[in-house]
Amino acid sequence: MARTLSEIELTDHNKLSIVKDGALGQLLELLSEGDIEKGKVGVKALLHLSNLPQNGLQMIREGTAVAEAIMHLATSNATQEAA
Repeated sequence: MARTLSEIELTDHNKLSIVKDGALGQLLELLSEGDIEKGKVGVKALLHLSNLPQNGLQMIREGTAVAEAIMHLATSNATQEAA
């Protein structure tokens, strides 16, 4: 799902519907898994969905979860690079 969301062209209506249907939570879970490649795809999908103002505001409202997920991904990346 994340790869598709990060690559396909979506209308604003589709982007809004996708976030309202719960994709944000699923993408945050993906970022929390610690898999760097999956995390990169998840971040790209979040970026793709965030260019719609309503979605960006929703991400800001859930900012703590978004920040924690990205920090987890960054920490995992640093740990893998150090190994």
